[in-house]
Amino acid sequence: MNDLPVDDGGAKAGQPSKLVPLIIAASFFIEELDSTIITTSLPKMAESLGRTSTDLGSAITIYMLSVAVFLPLSGWAADRFGARRIYCTAITIFAAGSLICGFAESFGFLMAGRLVQGAGGALMTPIGRLIVVRAVRKDQLVVASNYMIAPALIGSMLGPVVGGFITTYFSWRWNFFINVPIAILGLALTLRFVSDPMPSKDRGRFDMLGFVVIAASLAVAQVAVEYIGRPHASIPYAVILFVTAAALFTTYVWHARRRTYPLLDLELFKTRTFAISVLVGGIGRIAVGALPFLFPLLFQLGFGLNPFESGLLTVASALGVFAMRIGVSLALRVISVKKIILGNTLVLSAVVAGLVLLDAETPHWVIFGYLFAVGALRSIEFSNITALGYADLSQKTMSAATTIITLTTRFCLCCGVGLGATLLSVFSGPEGTSQSDFVPVFLILAGTLLLTAIGFTRLHGNDGWQLSTR
Repeated sequence: MNDLPVDDGGAKAGQPSKLVPLIIAASFFIEELDSTIITTSLPKMAESLGRTSTDLGSAITIYMLSVAVFLPLSGWAADRFGARRIYCTAITIFAAGSLICGFAESFGFLMAGRLVQGAGGALMTPIGRLIVVRAVRKDQLVVASNYMIAPALIGSMLGPVVGGFITTYFSWRWNFFINVPIAILGLALTLRFVSDPMPSKDRGRFDMLGFVVIAASLAVAQVAVEYIGRPHASIPYAVILFVTAAALFTTYVWHARRRTYPLLDLELFKTRTFAISVLVGGIGRIAVGALPFLFPLLFQLGFGLNPFESGLLTVASALGVFAMRIGVSLALRVISVKKIILGNTLVLSAVVAGLVLLDAETPHWVIFGYLFAVGALRSIEFSNITALGYADLSQKTMSAATTIITLTTRFCLCCGVGLGATLLSVFSGPEGTSQSDFVPVFLILAGTLLLTAIGFTRLHGNDGWQLSTR
């Protein structure tokens, strides 16, 4: 069996282990808040900067591209310079980018700020997760992750509401300025209470060629996923983008096999639990990742609800995720990880298929409860899948594993949005999108989850034993 992390390795002497994930949660909170808070502010931002709302959509795109490009650096930087040092640097970079955006007087200045924010976010969240993973025993990992992720869920729920309030009664610039005091608080608490559980180690010379190739691959893939979801996307152009991304990634694989210290350590996929967690779990993330995109469209275009009514219903899914994260670890005391993941995947697939039974006549409280259940099942699914990825890994591989897990999680969620948009455009008629158009989309997503259940059967009965307190 592989060695276990030492409890409280990332907290300074005398501090409880749950303090570390709660401190790290500050970075997850501001990133999730920032990623959703400007969506309701785009028209006012466009008016202020003399551009169209469509132009300002690039503020979201460039942030995501920046994260995709710089995220592969996180594992190498943490090992080379120390996780806490890079984490504090990342928070500072993110805060600086927020100030640039807040003071922006031109479209180009705003784009530069979002680029800086993305660079900070690309390092901030994976290294924050790495600090938590190193700081607790594996049987506490699910609980620690819940402490860390719960504030992020609050941030994603509050984002549109807070953004609309600030933009209406103050200025859209405060949507960015609000990040700064939270970042300062997180930085102060990190310096006061968090130590690096592992000293920095020599990872060799920085692999510049590998960085350029994998960054280009991820950037092109990100553009391809976003492009394919557009209403009038050209299929040949989309194919060219995907083929280019695949060719670049294949080139990186060839290059990484010849490096002693590759930027992304693909040797980790030889560990069965890690490979199943990332690859099979990734397919599930794509299917489930389409739902937050589809729900508002279903309620507004299919059921004829207004945006406010739609928002009140869609928040149920996030509430379900939040509520279940509080108690999801309790099941590990009596049920194996394989049974939890496999059983939950089958139930989640059935529940997603059951979405086709909802219609405009369904009482809103029923829809709210159903979406709450979807969120709860989603939380059980991915809390355990993510933790499973670390189950059989040693401490020295945690940084490399965290980089890959964070990268694939982000990319799969983006793919989910692209898949949802593509399927909806395929089944929508020329007269527009109707309720019936969502039926085949939900059934395909449910079928995709069934495929992941087949993949999870490859887990052994004792896989993930380190995550249990039994």
